[in-house]
Amino acid sequence: MWRTRLSRTWDWLRSRKLVGEDEHHFFYTEFIASDKPERRYVEYKDQNITHSSDRMAIEWWSWLHNRRDETPTCEELAMSEANQQRLAQKVAILEAEDEKQRLRQFAGGQPLQAAEEEARARRRKEAMMRLTNAASPSDAAVASGMSQGGAAVKASGEGGAMNPEENPTGSGEDFQPGSWQPAATKRRGS
Repeated sequence: MWRTRLSRTWDWLRSRKLVGEDEHHFFYTEFIASDKPERRYVEYKDQNITHSSDRMAIEWWSWLHNRRDETPTCEELAMSEANQQRLAQKVAILEAEDEKQRLRQFAGGQPLQAAEEEARARRRKEAMMRLTNAASPSDAAVASGMSQGGAAVKASGEGGAMNPEENPTGSGEDFQPGSWQPAATKRRGS
């Protein structure tokens, strides 16, 4: 009986295999027993730590949870660390640019959306000027369609198009919808 216990203990110790260590001195081990499935464990440097996946490299986490078969190599871990540092630098640059844009937006006294709305209104007004100066009715229809956000409007004499005086005005709380009359539809077979 004591031989079987000693044999099991010896097999357990032999089956325990250290497969790696990371920069935080976490030791990764795996137990391979012939009669049981493979198990993977992490031993923390400080025994008071119960869970520290935020400090664990994603490659080791993947190996630990059987998402990958092979343990991560030193080169792979170094490349991952370099990628994380590059990403952190890019994020810092983007955040700085975003902060500058916010400062410019509020330094001008008006929000960015209002400035964009003014630019749209200016473009709409220029399109309407082109509409009135158009040489032919087809040019007027194209300019009218462009001035209304790209929606094609047919210049039919049946009231299907909006008059420039009846266009929507304002934005937000000041928005006033324009008037519109649908064109008469022809039925098939009549």
